[in-house]
Formats: sequence, C-alpha cells, structure tokens
Amino acid sequence: MYAQQMQHELWTKPTGCCLLVGTLIALAVTAGFAATASDAPVALTTAVQSLLQTRLTTIGSGAAATVQGRHLASPAMVRLFYDQRQYRPAWAGADGSGRPLSELLTALEGLRQEALNPEAYHLQSLQRLYGDLQSSGLLREEVRLELLVDAELLATDAFLTSAGHLLSGRIAPETLGPEQQAVHKDADLIGALETAAHSGRLQPVLSSFLPDHSGYRRLRRILQRYRRIEEKGGWTQLPDGPTLRAGVEDERVSMLRFRLVAEGFLDGRRARDGNHFDSTLKRAVAAFQRQHGLAADGVIGALTREALNVSARSRVRQIELNMERWRWLPRYLGKRYLLVNIADYQMEIVDENRRVMVMRVAVGRDYRRTPVFSAELTRLVLNPHWYVPPTIFTEDLLPAIRSNPEYLRERGYRVFSSLGPDAEEMDPDRIDWQAVDPGNFPYILRKDPGPFNPMGRVKFLFPNKYDVYIHDSPDRSIFTQPKRTFSSGCIRIEKPIELAEYLLKDHFNWTRRRILAEIESGRSEIIEVPAPLPTYIQYWTAWVDESGNVQFREDIYGRDALLGETLSKLPDF
Repeated sequence: MYAQQMQHELWTKPTGCCLLVGTLIALAVTAGFAATASDAPVALTTAVQSLLQTRLTTIGSGAAATVQGRHLASPAMVRLFYDQRQYRPAWAGADGSGRPLSELLTALEGLRQEALNPEAYHLQSLQRLYGDLQSSGLLREEVRLELLVDAELLATDAFLTSAGHLLSGRIAPETLGPEQQAVHKDADLIGALETAAHSGRLQPVLSSFLPDHSGYRRLRRILQRYRRIEEKGGWTQLPDGPTLRAGVEDERVSMLRFRLVAEGFLDGRRARDGNHFDSTLKRAVAAFQRQHGLAADGVIGALTREALNVSARSRVRQIELNMERWRWLPRYLGKRYLLVNIADYQMEIVDENRRVMVMRVAVGRDYRRTPVFSAELTRLVLNPHWYVPPTIFTEDLLPAIRSNPEYLRERGYRVFSSLGPDAEEMDPDRIDWQAVDPGNFPYILRKDPGPFNPMGRVKFLFPNKYDVYIHDSPDRSIFTQPKRTFSSGCIRIEKPIELAEYLLKDHFNWTRRRILAEIESGRSEIIEVPAPLPTYIQYWTAWVDESGNVQFREDIYGRDALLGETLSKLPDF
C-alpha cells in the first residue's frame, strides 16, 4: 500500500514531481539500467550515488532535512558520512533489496533494553521501507531509487544518532541547569559506521558505545524485571490508616501481602495468609525498607506507605532516568576512584573493582544543592581555615552581623583585607556593616582551625568551578539522621581520618599516628596526595547493589522530575 501511494504521488503530482521522474529516468538509462543483468548492481549503485548527492546538497534546512515525514536528528553528520565515501550507499545492498537494513532494525528494537525509545530513531519508517524494498520487483525503477535513498538517509541518521545517545545520553546535563555537569566523550561515530558498513557486523559496533560499567548493566537487567511487573498491572495502592506493625489484625494487611509479593519481597504462597501481621511479613517489610533507604523497623508508617504506593510505572521510569545518568560518566572511571551518591547520602572508594571504604555523608540543603560533577582529589588540609563564601556571607552572616554587633567575635570570625599571606587583619568595629554592599564586599571573613570550624579538622580538595569540598564536620550527630541535607553544598563525611589515612597510605611519612598528632597541634598543613584520585559526585535515585538488590531513593532535589520532564519533550521519547 505504501509503495503504491508513493508511486501514485510521483506520477500524479505536477511540476516538481514530473521533473524528478524525468531526472530519475535519465539517471537510470545513463547508469545502465537497460544494460545486461550482470551490470545491474553497478548501475543501481551509481544511480543511488547520483540521487544521494543531489538530495544531500539540499539537506540541512527546513523541509529538506525531512525524510518520509521524519526529521533528521544529525543532518550534518549524515552529509559528512556520505561525502567521505563519495556517496556510495551503505544500506541498499547489491541488489537494491536493502538487506543490510535487517541488522539495523534488530539493533534499533534492542534499544528498548537500554531505556531508549526505538521510535526516536525512525524504526517504523525504516521497517516500512525495508518491507517495500523486499518486494521492490513490483516497483518502477525511479520509485525504487527514491525508496533506497530515503532508507539510506534514515538508516544513517538512526545509527549515528543512537550511537551518540548510547555514548553520552540523549541530553547534556548542563541543559538542566548549572549544578549538573558531565564528562564529555569524543568518539568517531562516522568512522564506526564505516567500519560497520565494511564488515557487515553492525550490532557489535553499535554495542561498543554502551556504558562499560557493571552498575549500568545491573540496572539494565532490573529494568526488564520491572517492565514485566508493570505489564502485569503493577501493584495496588495501600490505603491510609493506622500504623501497621507485627501483631495487628487489619484488612489492609492482606493488601500489603499482595503488594510485597508483586515486587518479590514475599513468597507468593504467603499472599493469602490473611489479615494477621506476623513475623514473616515483618521481615519482608524490613527488607523493603532497607532497599528504599528507610529505617528497617518492619513497621508501616507514613514514609514506608508512601514508598509502597509509588507505582510500578514510576519505578520503571526512575530506572530509565538513572540509566541516562550513567551515560554522562566516562567509560573508564579509573583503577581507583571516589564516588559520592548525593541521593543516598553515601561515599565509597572503589579500588580494583572492589569497595574498600564506605561511609555516610551529609550534602547540601535543598536551597544550596550539592552539584553533580567530576574532578581529581589532589590535596588535603589538616586543621583548615574556613573562608566564608560570598553566598553564605550575603544570605546568612551579613543579616546576623547587622542585628548583633558582637556576632563575629562570639563565633570566632576574623576579617582580613585579602586572601594573601600578607593580608592585613581588619577591626570589625571600624566597618559600617549597615552600609556594606553585599555584592561588593572588599574584605575576607575567616574562621581559624578549631573544634567549631565548619570544615572540621580535615578538608579534601578536588579543584572545581563550584568551590565544593569534602570535609569533616564539628557536629557528629548529623550522621545519625536518615535524611542528611545539612550543608551549604559541600560534602561532610563521617570518617575523615580514615579517608586521609587511605589517601596517604603510599606516603611513607604520613601514618595515622602522625595525622592525629598534627591535628592535635592545631597547625594548618597542606599535604599533596601521592596519587590523585578521580572523584565523582553523582545523583542516583535507583541502582542495583553488589548483592543484586535494587535500591530506590527519594528524589531529594527534584532532579528526577526535571530530567523526566526534559526528556519527555524530546521527539519520540
């Protein structure tokens, strides 16, 4: 039907279409379509080359970048690919059947497993074209040529665009705001397509752009499981009501059983055990809570019920969004690296694919969010000074100083003319704080080392545009809280001495004993880390741990919501 409609349009549309048909007929005759059968493949290739060159000279603006009603996502790269190969077709096949498209169609369908929508890469249009080309013996030659060129353009655009998305994600995180940054990866996508076209092995080439991380692969596997749950109807909502705990009788207990069975926390044979909340159910609830970052008390309070009532569809979407975030990372994280997951309030160090250190962290408050970025940890400071950042001075300190003239002295702040070693200390009583312009404050506020310094006793430096550090905290109680959004953007860690000891383990002179002795001295000292450590500050609300258990966390900064909304506005997402 589609081929007949296209043929009808070519033959019945006036002016431009008639000229196109005439040109195609001339090309076919010139190229040798009237020659012997043995010359046919060469003639076909030559005709496709000629038409491709003609079409590509106009692609790049307006409707000219549209093929079969589909907008080309990467028109410049498509042009460059064919320019470099003198417009030789890559997908037509020697007989014009488009057989090389078959493997591409399979690869595009497989993108569903990578949390990408195949329709964003022209899947239906290419399937339709492939079907028409398989029966192209019924088509006029000029119509077949047009279909072949359409298939070439769409298939090449599909490969180049999907490869780029597998490599770096559908969007650059910087488009979501200045507090999210990715590592930019370079790759020769055109060279990769040339390799695939030459070897005839497209799937391995396209797969080579996938994130090469076990964390990504584990998420991909769990995505299929949650999609199956969603396809079966997901799970029912648990109604509001009194707290449910072991020993109670409540009709909602039976609903809770079915809910936990649906996600695999409870054996299906226990689904019909009735309305009594027994010890087996309590253990299943505690397992659910552990995998959602909740207190594992086995009690259904408001927070646990809220987590239970997140739909299967929402969990699928959450997994998909976090797979996108993996594509923002470099393909190789390093032999050793430090990783902070903001949403989990946790830091870990990985050495030779093994976690060697894990600790709790506190991150930025909602209005001073910890950014997402990568850097190298190069130095640490024992007994650091704290220099008040402009934002904290403007929003927090200046109003307090204006209302209490003794504020700076009471809290141990000192005022200096500059940051340099020769900076002059200023008398705060000689400054008219009421007249201070927050946007043009000429002085520096500093807190000296000590037990009340916000940096604590150790600070870790990894230069970045956000001026974010990892550091100790004078308030140890914050690490006992389940939700740890306490900082002004920096990352406070639970075990700073252990981290310092690990970083200096190859420094023959810096033992744990010496580190503690230097801290006790009160002297500020900067120490170079012998081997700079790649550091990744990430935001993952869904991942699969080393035991194979999926973990979900609250979207504390609303970044899942923003990413999901942005992706939903892209074509065919």
